[in-house]
Amino acid sequence: MAVQIVNQFSSYELSNEEILAGSIFTTLQKQVLQNLLSSYAEEKLTIEYDIDQPLKHIQIAARGGGQMEVLIYLLENSNSAEEALVNLQKEYAPES
Repeated sequence: MAVQIVNQFSSYELSNEEILAGSIFTTLQKQVLQNLLSSYAEEKLTIEYDIDQPLKHIQIAARGGGQMEVLIYLLENSNSAEEALVNLQKEYAPES
Protein backbone atom coordinates (compact mmCIF):
# COMPACT_ATOMS: atom_id res chain seq x y z
CA MET A 1 0.00 0.00 0.00
CA ALA A 2 1.27 3.47 -0.86
CA VAL A 3 2.80 5.40 2.00
CA GLN A 4 3.10 9.17 1.69
CA ILE A 5 6.64 10.45 2.16
CA VAL A 6 6.79 13.78 3.94
CA ASN A 7 8.88 16.20 1.93
CA GLN A 8 8.59 19.51 0.10
CA PHE A 9 6.63 17.81 -2.67
CA SER A 10 4.09 15.02 -2.44
CA SER A 11 5.64 11.65 -3.12
CA TYR A 12 4.80 8.10 -2.19
CA GLU A 13 6.71 4.97 -1.36
CA LEU A 14 5.31 2.36 -3.73
CA SER A 15 6.03 -1.31 -4.27
CA ASN A 16 7.25 -2.44 -7.68
CA GLU A 17 3.81 -3.90 -8.36
CA GLU A 18 2.12 -0.58 -7.50
CA ILE A 19 4.51 1.34 -9.76
CA LEU A 20 3.85 -1.09 -12.59
CA ALA A 21 0.06 -1.00 -12.20
CA GLY A 22 0.01 2.78 -11.78
CA SER A 23 2.09 3.32 -14.91
CA ILE A 24 -0.35 1.61 -17.27
CA PHE A 25 -2.86 3.92 -18.93
CA THR A 26 -6.19 2.85 -20.35
CA THR A 27 -6.71 3.04 -24.11
CA LEU A 28 -8.79 6.18 -23.67
CA GLN A 29 -6.13 7.84 -21.53
CA LYS A 30 -3.50 7.01 -24.15
CA GLN A 31 -5.70 8.50 -26.85
CA VAL A 32 -6.13 11.72 -24.85
CA LEU A 33 -2.37 11.96 -24.25
CA GLN A 34 -1.69 11.27 -27.94
CA ASN A 35 -4.17 14.01 -28.92
CA LEU A 36 -2.36 16.44 -26.61
CA LEU A 37 0.97 15.42 -28.11
CA SER A 38 -0.37 15.98 -31.61
CA SER A 39 -1.80 19.35 -30.62
CA TYR A 40 1.51 20.52 -29.09
CA ALA A 41 3.43 19.32 -32.15
CA GLU A 42 1.13 21.22 -34.50
CA GLU A 43 1.35 24.30 -32.29
CA LYS A 44 5.15 24.09 -32.29
CA LEU A 45 5.22 23.93 -36.09
CA THR A 46 3.04 27.01 -36.46
CA ILE A 47 4.86 29.36 -34.08
CA GLU A 48 5.34 32.68 -35.81
CA TYR A 49 8.64 34.47 -35.39
CA ASP A 50 8.36 38.03 -34.08
CA ILE A 51 11.43 40.04 -34.96
CA ASP A 52 10.68 42.44 -32.09
CA GLN A 53 10.57 39.58 -29.54
CA PRO A 54 13.07 36.92 -30.69
CA LEU A 55 13.32 35.29 -27.26
CA LYS A 56 9.56 34.79 -27.08
CA HIS A 57 9.77 32.40 -30.06
CA ILE A 58 12.52 30.40 -28.36
CA GLN A 59 10.60 30.26 -25.07
CA ILE A 60 7.36 29.11 -26.72
CA ALA A 61 9.23 26.47 -28.76
CA ALA A 62 11.07 25.23 -25.67
CA ARG A 63 7.87 25.01 -23.63
CA GLY A 64 6.15 23.05 -26.40
CA GLY A 65 9.15 20.76 -26.72
CA GLY A 66 9.12 20.11 -22.97
CA GLN A 67 5.41 19.37 -22.99
CA MET A 68 5.91 16.93 -25.84
CA GLU A 69 8.81 15.20 -24.10
CA VAL A 70 6.73 14.63 -20.97
CA LEU A 71 3.84 13.16 -22.98
CA ILE A 72 6.18 10.92 -24.99
CA TYR A 73 7.79 9.72 -21.76
CA LEU A 74 4.41 8.93 -20.18
CA LEU A 75 3.19 7.04 -23.26
CA GLU A 76 6.43 5.07 -23.61
CA ASN A 77 6.47 4.32 -19.88
CA SER A 78 2.91 3.00 -20.07
CA ASN A 79 3.79 0.77 -23.04
CA SER A 80 6.88 -0.55 -21.25
CA ALA A 81 4.85 -1.26 -18.12
CA GLU A 82 2.27 -3.16 -20.18
CA GLU A 83 5.03 -5.28 -21.74
CA ALA A 84 6.56 -5.94 -18.32
CA LEU A 85 3.18 -7.02 -16.97
CA VAL A 86 2.61 -9.39 -19.90
CA ASN A 87 6.08 -10.88 -19.37
CA LEU A 88 5.42 -11.34 -15.65
CA GLN A 89 2.11 -13.03 -16.38
CA LYS A 90 3.81 -15.39 -18.83
CA GLU A 91 6.55 -16.13 -16.31
CA TYR A 92 4.13 -17.01 -13.54
CA ALA A 93 1.42 -18.62 -15.64
CA PRO A 94 0.87 -22.30 -14.87
CA GLU A 95 2.29 -24.54 -17.57
CA SER A 96 -0.25 -26.61 -19.47
